[in-house]
Amino acid sequence: RILVELTAPARFPQWSADGSGVFYVHAAAEGEPFHLWLLRLADRRVQDLGALPGFTLANPRVTIHPNSHELTYMQGTFGNWLYMLEHFLK
Repeated sequence: RILVELTAPARFPQWSADGSGVFYVHAAAEGEPFHLWLLRLADRRVQDLGALPGFTLANPRVTIHPNSHELTYMQGTFGNWLYMLEHFLK
């Protein structure tokens, strides 16, 4: 079943640790920066958790910590940098 209809493709969906939502990466339009989003399943509310600076589809892996408050992702194009965002969901 469809959970939510978006204006552009959602990428890399992952369940929240408690199963109450689904995190995903989404850019509102081509050329726009990618943001991390959370779809809360109880009310189908979608929340923009902010931009992922430097995120590109060349390094598409986003990993969410089991506490659902931290994530890691690669920035740029096939580089040597690993970034972590802390406390993005409180």
